[in-house]
Amino acid sequence: MDQIGKTAFLIAQWRAEEGKNPSPLFQDPYSRLFATEESRCAARELDSAMPSIREMACLRTRYFDDCLLQWAEKRFSQVLILGAGFDMRAMRFDDLGLKIFEVDRSEVIRFKEGTLQKHGIADRTIRIGGNYLDKSFFDQLKDSSFEPRAKTLILWEGNTMYLPREELTDFLLRTRSHLNHFQLGFDYISARLLQRTTGHDELTRIADLFAAQGAPFQTGFDHIDPFIIDLGFSLLENFTQYELRCRYAPHSPVEKGVFQEYSVCQIASL
Repeated sequence: MDQIGKTAFLIAQWRAEEGKNPSPLFQDPYSRLFATEESRCAARELDSAMPSIREMACLRTRYFDDCLLQWAEKRFSQVLILGAGFDMRAMRFDDLGLKIFEVDRSEVIRFKEGTLQKHGIADRTIRIGGNYLDKSFFDQLKDSSFEPRAKTLILWEGNTMYLPREELTDFLLRTRSHLNHFQLGFDYISARLLQRTTGHDELTRIADLFAAQGAPFQTGFDHIDPFIIDLGFSLLENFTQYELRCRYAPHSPVEKGVFQEYSVCQIASL
């Protein structure tokens, strides 16, 4: 797999290790299936150089887990997970009875399904191999029993910062034109982090790391509101990682500045 594929292994490693903490943010018993010796070594190296990056990844996972639970209570019936990687929410929240679609590159989907089959794990997830940025994507979705008129939850985790702004804009507009009723949650970095002007060496190292791995950050927002509103969406909520840290680990000390440059939000079509 290429470097973005390696990132999927690293995220799986962090999720697997999070469950071993005394007070874990979440439990993901399936993530260990995708952990490798290479991902364990990479996690150790990153923890030494950039200790905050693991926690940021786990905080966003917990946030989107909470979103899924809240949305299920509002009777949303289907979930679309974009750039799913080794996300196992479909299994972790199987008891909610949601119809879940996962989209990622064909090679990622094949590897994921092969790994699950190897371990005797069967699920009801509908997986689609392809590029959600393609113009034909929503037609491909409909061919896979996706219902455009159904209340839909979209999770777009760990993707937007790698996309050119024009592609991000185009996808959001096409989503609004094809789906009737949806809410979408995604994470994003600040323009300062993109430009390496945060004043925090650790954040500069994070940006340099992903660039060196062939997955450079391409889009960031210091203020997400104008971008969302101009596209015809409402901003339902928006939190920095620092605010998530205060919510989920209120008694642990943290350097505010580092956690202010990475955020999560939820939007809905007007």
